[in-house]
Amino acid sequence: MRLELKSIPVWSFLRLAFFCNLIAGLILGLFYVPIIGTVVQTMGQSPLFRGEDLGSSSLPMGILVVVVPLVFAFFTGVFWTLFELIMIGIYNLLAKLTGGFEFNFEPVPERPAAAPAPPQYYAQTSVPPPPQSSGPPPPPPPPPSQPAPPPPPSAPSDPNVPSSPPSTTNTERKWPSPLEPPDRDNNQTS
Repeated sequence: MRLELKSIPVWSFLRLAFFCNLIAGLILGLFYVPIIGTVVQTMGQSPLFRGEDLGSSSLPMGILVVVVPLVFAFFTGVFWTLFELIMIGIYNLLAKLTGGFEFNFEPVPERPAAAPAPPQYYAQTSVPPPPQSSGPPPPPPPPPSQPAPPPPPSAPSDPNVPSSPPSTTNTERKWPSPLEPPDRDNNQTS
């Protein structure tokens, strides 16, 4: 869409400009109070500007805090508004001759709003959640081991010489010897 600003209405602009200039002058005056107070006090102590010539050596700071912002507000409200009135008159005159400012407005397509997230409901459960590990999965368990095969049967040996030492208990056992007579307790079965 193409629009052209051909003129600025003077009265509506002046009302708004005068009000804004008054507030700007008041704020500007508050910033200038310490500077003007320092200058006035320095001039009062200078040998060039003695108190006899001025009537008093310095103005109290309370008077400056009230007077300076009001003076600034009045002068900015009046003089800046007059300056803006002259600038509006010049613009309106040039706009009639040249056509004024042109503005191009294009409609901006509105982005669809993001769909709200579905509500999440949490239920209390007595089962804890499964543990989450950040590492690799554990290796699979080893296959079940099979029992060892029995040893092969050994060949018969001499009955007097044992093939392996007998298992020992708390008491020591004697081996039979051919020179000793056999025990009666051990040979009762033969």
